[in-house]
Amino acid sequence: MSSDISRQRFDPANDFSSVLMQQGRVQLDADWNEWNEILDRRWRSETIDIIGRGTVPKETPDGFKIEITGGVLTIGRGRIYVDGLQVENHGDGNLEFDPILAESRGVDPLPYEKQPYCKDLGPLPEAGGPHLVYLDVWEREVTYVEDPNLVENAVGVDTTSRVQTAWQVRVLPNVGDGANCATPDQELNGWLDIIQPSAGRLTTRAVGVATPADPCLIAPSGGYRGLENRTYRVEIHDGGPIGDATFKWSRDNASVASGVSAIENDITLTVDHAVWDSVRRFSPGNWVEITDDWREFSLQPGEMRQIDSVNDSSRTITLKSALTAGLFPVDGQNLTDPERHTRIKRWDQDPGGPVVIDVLAAGTPFILEDGVQITFTTDPDGGAFRPGDYWIFVARTADASVEELNEAPPRGIHHHYCRLAVVTFPNAAADCRHICGPCQAMHVIGINWKNDDFLALESSYITGYGPPGTATFADGLQITLDTAPDKDSVVPATMVVTIEVPLTFFDRGLQGASNAPDPSLSFILRGNISVLKSTITWKPTPETVKFIRELLQRSKKVPSLLARVSLNGFAIFSDRDDPRMNLDGQALGTPRALSSPYTTAERIDLMFPSNNCKCASNFQSWFFLGSPSYRYSDGFRDRLFVGIGGDLI
Repeated sequence: MSSDISRQRFDPANDFSSVLMQQGRVQLDADWNEWNEILDRRWRSETIDIIGRGTVPKETPDGFKIEITGGVLTIGRGRIYVDGLQVENHGDGNLEFDPILAESRGVDPLPYEKQPYCKDLGPLPEAGGPHLVYLDVWEREVTYVEDPNLVENAVGVDTTSRVQTAWQVRVLPNVGDGANCATPDQELNGWLDIIQPSAGRLTTRAVGVATPADPCLIAPSGGYRGLENRTYRVEIHDGGPIGDATFKWSRDNASVASGVSAIENDITLTVDHAVWDSVRRFSPGNWVEITDDWREFSLQPGEMRQIDSVNDSSRTITLKSALTAGLFPVDGQNLTDPERHTRIKRWDQDPGGPVVIDVLAAGTPFILEDGVQITFTTDPDGGAFRPGDYWIFVARTADASVEELNEAPPRGIHHHYCRLAVVTFPNAAADCRHICGPCQAMHVIGINWKNDDFLALESSYITGYGPPGTATFADGLQITLDTAPDKDSVVPATMVVTIEVPLTFFDRGLQGASNAPDPSLSFILRGNISVLKSTITWKPTPETVKFIRELLQRSKKVPSLLARVSLNGFAIFSDRDDPRMNLDGQALGTPRALSSPYTTAERIDLMFPSNNCKCASNFQSWFFLGSPSYRYSDGFRDRLFVGIGGDLI
């Protein structure tokens, strides 16, 4: 339904960030509704920028996970964010208490047929595939007509309305042989027809019309000639291209509406309200639309009928022609189903005109009333309107103006889509969801040299000489993750240790120019990689240890050899069933002063766990072999140690 509002002012091009109340001023609904829209856009755009357009958060990893067992499709409990809109499946079955949000939720996945916003789904395919399971999300206005609980009993009248995020999980059958989650949109049969936005556009203006016979009306030169401020709503009834599409309109945002509690013989309706005042009421000759949740959630318009008579005292409305038999079911007492929220709302097109109005050829103007003109076009040319497309604009008596729209896209209803799975009945489902968050990627939580001030080259240098508990280079490097990686994903190509060696180590003739740069060669060090649970170990081969020793022994002074260890975050994934849980290796570095009996220096430590919410990002750390600041002597001969440090990504 639609709310009784004065206007909608929000325009993102204004870059407003807030609305400020001024003392002693009149409060307007438009100001506070604009504030809500400002905040809504901020939250949605921020969410898209941070986690993307279709993402399941780490806190609810099963959110909207599609599973099929024996042809039975279920929807996982949890949340997903689609184009910044938070969508939530509260689960099914017995309730449990969520201590984080302090609320109750179902413990089981939701069966496909029990979706809260899908009342007439139709049967699922019994076999074959592949079929695409997708999520359709949109926002709908909810007034007291759809939810009578919005009326405070102590007041007895409705005061506010709500915006509700509705969603449906649907199945697009037979999207093409070999189709999978990565198949481009244009290669999925029928998918582009679903996700493309409405092509409808509307232009409005105030125009002069023929001089009216009524002397109380303003002359045509005055533009808008009405005697009251109005909020016009133009809404598409039947979708399709120009020539097939139809529309209806209202001068009060179609807010004159009521619940229908009984229907007799499909022609006499008992309503909750028939009259509010002399203007806001149902009257003979009015065009009205009868609909319910089933029609709305099926994305279909209601049935249009003209009122024959109204009995204010009994709150009954008799139509000129009967409704389609059985479309709005009633019980033995002619009472409507309260769960369907059957309702009636008034439209204001000419009582003597057609039920709905044809959308005229592109660029052909149409006069609604009192100098208010609209013109429909499409973008792209030949595109289609969608049922439920609507535009809102105002007309004001103070300056005889009509709010101008210039080929404006619809104000709503905007549908947002996200792929969930590609399925083949009765039992196969490939998960297409994207999961993001600190716990939905692997992270580095430690490296074996992080807390060691010294790392000896070989074990023979430790006994009797090195600091207590000193590890050795020959023991290798250990990187610990917070999740066990798939062993097959950790190979020499995904974990690489390199060393940079100055050319002066090989050719002393390069030392002649004091200002000459000291170029280096980079060597990939050979080693053996193993994985045990969540720990990756790289152990240098004996040849590598010998090579490093010979390099360090080329000078009496211990040289500085820069070594790096790198992990390829895109190629390393977890041992879970979902291989898209990759390494998030991005880490920040922090300087730390060293204090020990062997040296005084400063190094950079990595802050663990690594995490910047960037799945499939690389990890890199560096350290020095034989840095002079880490040199130790026992009085007999120099002992060579491996200095350690970290690099910030």
